[in-house]
Parts: sequence; C-alpha cells; structure tokens
Amino acid sequence: MREHLADTCSDVELLIALTHDPHPMVRGSAALNGHLPLVELEKLAKDPLAPVRAATVATRRLSATTLTRLANDRSAEVRWEILTSHPERLDLVKKLAGDSDEIVAGQARSQLE
Repeated sequence: MREHLADTCSDVELLIALTHDPHPMVRGSAALNGHLPLVELEKLAKDPLAPVRAATVATRRLSATTLTRLANDRSAEVRWEILTSHPERLDLVKKLAGDSDEIVAGQARSQLE
C-alpha cells in the first residue's frame, strides 16, 4: 500500500516522508515519482540498498556529478542501470566497458559497437 502511495502521491511533504520508509521498495517508488524534489532524489542516490540507488538512476533526473559517482557504485545493478537509462553518456559507457562484472562490461562494449 505504501509503495502504491509513493508511486502516485503528489503531496511533496508526504512523498519526502516516504523516502524514509523502512522498506526499500517504498523508497525506490518515491524516487521514481516525478514530484519528489531533486534534493531528496540526490539523497536517495546514497541509500544503503542498491535497488533504491538504481531507481534514482532510472529517473534520469540525477545531476551529472551524482551519475558519474554512481558509475563506480559497488552494485552491478546500479552500474547496469546507468547503461540502460543513460546510453548517451558515452564517457560512462566507455568506463563501464572495463567493469569487473562481465555482464555490465559486455553490455557496455555492446553499446559502444
């Protein structure tokens, strides 16, 4: 129920409160909600759980600096999301072509071809 609320809510104060929910799916849904202020989205980009950080990447609203930082994220899920959500960032695609995760690296090399 809270996840659905985070998806559909337009009340900014409530949406910000949902970014502190204990369940990562709620925080990820809040990140994907276009009503979430950018400052709160940038905070979620530092969430301890990878699915939440990946959701922030998928929004295509993060700053270039944050996106570049997330290209070094410890989670392959987050790095993969950079490739699929930001294929125009050739600098990051080139960097991820040498990724330690072979699936991420293979996708990056494929995008460069």
